[in-house]
Amino acid sequence: MGLQIAERQGLVHSEAFGDFALAEPLRLRMLSFITTSSTGEACVCYIAGVADVAEATGADVYLHEIEIPAVKMMPEMMLAMLGIEELKTPQDIKPLTDGQVLELAGLTIKVLHTPGHSPGSTSFLIEDALFDGDLVFRGSIGRTDFPGGDFDALINSVREKVFVLDPDTKVYPGHMGSTTVGWEKRTNPFLAGQ
Repeated sequence: MGLQIAERQGLVHSEAFGDFALAEPLRLRMLSFITTSSTGEACVCYIAGVADVAEATGADVYLHEIEIPAVKMMPEMMLAMLGIEELKTPQDIKPLTDGQVLELAGLTIKVLHTPGHSPGSTSFLIEDALFDGDLVFRGSIGRTDFPGGDFDALINSVREKVFVLDPDTKVYPGHMGSTTVGWEKRTNPFLAGQ
C-alpha cells in the first residue's frame, strides 16, 4: 500500500511484513523504517534487509525498546542455529515506547505498544488508519507460537488498544488485506466477545 503524503513524500506499507517506511518516491530517498516487531518467520531476512537499506540510504530505524536487545543478539543466535556466515543488523535503532508521538514527513504517528505476536509488537495510528503488523488480520489474528509470543497478551492488546478506537478506523495489517475496527469487532471469530 502506498499513500502520497506531500508532493515528494510518501508512506509505504509492507503487506509482506506489516511495517512501513516513509519515503520521497520521486528521488527514491528512504527517510525512516518504523517496524512492528522483530519476531517471526521472516525476521532474519527482514532485519538484514532493513540494515542494508538503512545503511545505503541513511534512513532512521525505529523499533520498540523491548525488541532492540533481541535484534542485537540475533546475529549470534542465527549464525549458530542456521549456519549463516554473515547477518547484518541495523546499527542505530531508535527506541519506541507506548504513547510516544512521532512527527515524520509531515505525519503525526502515535505509537501503541501491542504485545502478543512478540513482546515488543507495536502498532501505529496515523489519523484514522492503524498499521498493526501481526496483531489483527481480516478475520484472524497474528501468530503467538514464536518465542516471546503470548496469546493472552495479544487479546489484551486488541481489547485495550484497538477496540477502543473508532469503529470506522481502517486497519492495515501485515497480511490479508485491510479491514476496519468495527468489522473485526463484529465478525472476527478469534475476538468474539472482546
